[in-house]
Amino acid sequence: MGLFDNMYKKPIPKYSLKIGICTAKTGAAIQDIINITKRRNPYVQLILYPALVQGEGAVSSIVNGIRALDALGVDVIIVGRGGG
Repeated sequence: MGLFDNMYKKPIPKYSLKIGICTAKTGAAIQDIINITKRRNPYVQLILYPALVQGEGAVSSIVNGIRALDALGVDVIIVGRGGG
C-alpha cells in the first residue's frame, strides 16, 4: 500500500516532551522505554496505551492505540513489542 513511503513520513522532533507508547502494559518493552527515558530525560511525559501486541486482536488494538495517542496530541508515538 505504500504507507511507509517518504511522502507520508514526518520528521521526528529533536526534543519531544510528550511521548505516546503503544505496547503491552507489562513486559520488557515498556520497562526498557521507561528506564531509558528516565535516565536520559526525566522531564518527558510518557503516555501508555496498553495494547495487545501479539495474537488475535493485536492489529485492531494497535490501530486503536495509535489513533487514541494521536488524538491526545503527543509529539511522537512509539509502537513497541518485546521478544527475541
